Order: sequence, then C-alpha cells, then structure tokens
Amino acid sequence: MKKSIKLLALLSLSALAATSAVHALPLPLYPPSPNLEALDIDGTLLVVDDLREADFGDGLRLPVRWIYRSSDQSSNNPYGWAGFNLTVLESTAVKKTGVLYFVTMLNGEVEYFSKGTDGIWKNNDTQWTGVEDETKFTITRWDGWEMEFRDGRIYRLKTEDDRTLRWEYDSINPALVTRVYEPSTNTTTISVELSSKAASINKGSNLHRNCDMLSEHEHPCADYRKTAAVVADS
Repeated sequence: MKKSIKLLALLSLSALAATSAVHALPLPLYPPSPNLEALDIDGTLLVVDDLREADFGDGLRLPVRWIYRSSDQSSNNPYGWAGFNLTVLESTAVKKTGVLYFVTMLNGEVEYFSKGTDGIWKNNDTQWTGVEDETKFTITRWDGWEMEFRDGRIYRLKTEDDRTLRWEYDSINPALVTRVYEPSTNTTTISVELSSKAASINKGSNLHRNCDMLSEHEHPCADYRKTAAVVADS
C-alpha cells in the first residue's frame, strides 16, 4: 500500500514538472498556404509576396508581406488596390455575425472565432480566446500573447514576456497606420509615408517597387502609388 502511495506521489510530481516545463511559443509567421497550387480551398486565388521582416530586437520579428486574395474586392484599402493586404499593418478583427469574428493575424492567416454558449470567444483550435468590449476585441493565447483590436483594426500586441507594440493611426485617415513602435522605449520600427510614385521598403534599400517602370496594363499603379511603407533602420 505504501509503495502504491509513493508511486502515485511520484507520478503526480512528474506530471507537475511536465506541466511547468511547457514554454511559450512564438507567433506563427509563416504565410497562408494555398490548397491547390495558387488556389485556396474555396477557389480563391492566393498570392504571397514576402518583402522583408521588421526586426523589433531581442528575437521579435514580424513579416512585411503582401497577400492577394481574389475573393477580397474591397475598394477601401489605403495601401494598395482591391484584394491586397499588407499584413503587418492590416491585421483586423471583423465581426461577421453575432457569434462569429474573422481575425486576420499578422502573418495573413485568418482565424475564425466563435462565441460559445458560455459567452467566451474561441478560435477553431481553442488556442486563443477572445473578449469583446464595445468597439474593442482582445484575443489572448494560453502562453500570454495578446492582440487588441479597436474599431476592427490592430491596436496593440503584447508578447509572452510582456513586451508591448503599438500601432498608431493617421488623424485624418483612421485606416492608415503611421507607425508601429514600442511604447516603453518610444522606438519606431515601422513608419508609413505617403508617396506619389513608389512603395519602398526600408530607406536606402533596393527592395522597392517603382510604378514608373511599369505600364498601366502591367500593373494598376494608379491605385498602388498611393503609399510607401518604409521600414526604418534601427
């Protein structure tokens, strides 16, 4: 009997140690993957263009990535033309029904949050839970990662080790991010500037798209030349 008790105690301690050894995971940053060549499961054409990464230091990086979805033909995109999403600036939480949110994550993947009978919002794999508070929707992962959306747009990211990033918006056009920064140091890593001709990533870099080099037939530059997203050198 004593041996059984000791064995149970040992198993309990082992289980506790295994639980305490669970570490926080990084945010998934891989791009959305089409199911069939360039087509998504619903027949949507999906095109991904990784421009670069924004490095916030100490291992925290976010992709600067264009994603095109043919199913998205909204015309109010401040960074480009219909169907395109600049993920690091356009992470959104859109309430589709009284019990369903579509959340576009920072890597461009879409997570679906359903409201349970207990009033708690959860995504499909239940790794994230959501809380709705008037115009705010905040999602939290089991390991401490947190994303806050205000009026449907990304406002704040909190990491598992309590670092915070903030998205600041233009006072005239509330859909346009002006910078992404870390409030504790007021360090700006991503700044957005309007341009009439090009969308450039990182001042001084050769990684840019110059619409003057393309004809209107080759590229819808009339819309694309609205903005330049500039990743500031740290």
